[in-house]
Amino acid sequence: MEKVDGYLMYPKIISSLNLSANEIKFYIYILDYVSYYKKCLLNIEMLSFLCKISKKTIYILKKKLSLPRDELGGLSLIRVEERYCENGGRLPDEIFITDLRKVNQLWIESVIP
Repeated sequence: MEKVDGYLMYPKIISSLNLSANEIKFYIYILDYVSYYKKCLLNIEMLSFLCKISKKTIYILKKKLSLPRDELGGLSLIRVEERYCENGGRLPDEIFITDLRKVNQLWIESVIP
């Protein structure tokens, strides 16, 4: 996604998904972060601090938003890849935003006659 005149553009289909306030907040934060840095490698502690959401809730949100959704044609809002060091230790997960442009366009065409 991109910013236009400093405003973050997000897929309008998001408003039809019945997401909770925390789900929207987390998704928009990740979308904004990825639009600037190209990828998100923040750990749960940092995401919790930046989003002002508990660590447990961040963990749940990552799982929930990475599930395929029927409304999105089987796509998820985000994709989470676990990362490990050579010695087997955990690194922060890499979070990707799913490209919803095609699904979003189809949704807009179905809503607007």
